[in-house]
Amino acid sequence: MALNIYQAWKDHKQSRTLAFCSSIKHAAFLTRFFKKEGVKAVELHSAADGMDRKEAVRQISEAKIDIIFSVDLFNEGTDIPALDTLLFVRPTESLTIFTQQIGRGLRLHDGKEHCVVIDLIGNYRNADLKLSLLDTRPEEKREKGNKVIPEVPASCFIDIEIRAINLLEEIKKKQQPRKQQILSDYLRIKEEFGYRPSYLEFHRHGYENSMAVRQEFNSYVGFRYWAEKLSEEGETSLQGR
Repeated sequence: MALNIYQAWKDHKQSRTLAFCSSIKHAAFLTRFFKKEGVKAVELHSAADGMDRKEAVRQISEAKIDIIFSVDLFNEGTDIPALDTLLFVRPTESLTIFTQQIGRGLRLHDGKEHCVVIDLIGNYRNADLKLSLLDTRPEEKREKGNKVIPEVPASCFIDIEIRAINLLEEIKKKQQPRKQQILSDYLRIKEEFGYRPSYLEFHRHGYENSMAVRQEFNSYVGFRYWAEKLSEEGETSLQGR
């Protein structure tokens, strides 16, 4: 897996990369692997003992390092205009957070013509949502059409592997819009909270109300069973059975 990540990055990168990792252990592992390949890499997270964020930002801006492997530190608020490559090696379940992460590479900078986004996660449940962020078609046209590849702005280019296109086509055939919206809301809240929301929390913070959950799945537990989320870590007490 690490070799695949390294090869994809090597094939598509530009000069300054920010990588989004799923955990501290993940960031540390990839940093060690990339260093063995001769890459100037650093890990940056709450438990990092080495370089602090300010110094890492300075060094990558000056091209003294090639890539920063981060964990929950650059979703928003930090401006690094020189970044020209984003590497996603984590499943982003919230479209809001994904939008913020994409924004890290969209700042204007002298000598920077475009930003490359490399997404290696087979997070197929939300692949269509992430692609919708780039789609310029009206929502009605997206829902009625059969195309799975978005129509991106004239200044953008998107390259999807054939296997991924086939998977997206299968997903589209099986889509259940209302259920998918409920799942999208659930994943958004879960990522923002950092744990599985209770039924009450989901009702208060979700875009879909509790009636929709009961109509589609009979119960919150029924929904989580359908979504394959019954065995998640970080459980809170089950409410609203």
